[in-house]
This record gives sequence, structure tokens and C-alpha cells, in this order.
Amino acid sequence: MSFDRAPAYTKAFPYLSAVHLPEGAINLVRNVPSRDITLLAPTANVVVNLSSVAVLWFGLLGAVFLSLAGVLTSIWAEKFDHIAAVTNFVVTPAAFLSGTFYTIDRLPDPWHLVALWDPFFYMIDGFRYGFIGFADGSLLAGAIMVAVINLILAIACWALFQTGYRLKS
Repeated sequence: MSFDRAPAYTKAFPYLSAVHLPEGAINLVRNVPSRDITLLAPTANVVVNLSSVAVLWFGLLGAVFLSLAGVLTSIWAEKFDHIAAVTNFVVTPAAFLSGTFYTIDRLPDPWHLVALWDPFFYMIDGFRYGFIGFADGSLLAGAIMVAVINLILAIACWALFQTGYRLKS
């Protein structure tokens, strides 16, 4: 079956496109198909903009950042209380200082500078930009900063695994 009127369909329905399947294209020995066939195929347009890239980049790198930090914390901690201390005294304050619930422009001078050095700020700011199109900081600086910190954390994890530091055999 061949769509002889495929050009007419593609004019009427822009999401369709004509596809030409030549004789013998599927199986040359058995000559399948036995004659040229014109098919109709749906066309998908993939639209990639900065917002969708920001959601993927900062979402993925944020997850990698937290997982690598968790691996380092679990290697370092001797008791569960040590893990809770990292969560309570490092992760939670950094997350709250990052502008999760407010714009960092409202912070007084010393805390505004601290927030600009907070990797959580860039992860949350970039992820937020992907959804609402507004960013407090530079997306490029944030993307580079989070990638570099992830690289440093990954190297640290790799080094600890290679040396076997505090790992049971």
C-alpha cells in the first residue's frame, strides 16, 4: 500500500511528512518491498530553550551534588549523629540561606555575599529559572560553579574509595 496522495496530505496536515521507502530497502535479497512505497509519518518538533535546559542541568547536577555530599558524609561519619550534624549545621543553613523562599537581594551585605558563594543558591536559582524564567544570579556562573563543585566532590569520593579510607572489607 502506497500513499500516492502523500504530498496533498502533507500540505493539509503540516505535522505529517512523506517518507519514500525504495524497492528492496528492508531486505535486498528478498526484494522487500517489491516496489517503491510512499509512506506518511508524523513529524515531531523538538523545541529546546534555555528554560528546559536549566531545569535538566540544575536538577541533575543538584541531585549529583547531594548524592556525592551524602557519600562523603557517610564515609566520614562514625555514628548517625555525625550525619545528622552535617544535615543540621551545613545542609539546612545553606539551603535556607540560598534564597529558596525569598530573593537574596533582601539580605544585608555580609549575608548577601555569603549567599553568592553558596552552591545551593545556584542550584535552586537555576532550577527556579527553568520554571518561572527569573533568576537572582548569573545562570552561567551557577552552571559552572555547580559543575566544578561536583567534579571536586567526585574526585574526593573516588580518592577515598581508591585508598579504602574507613571502608570495611
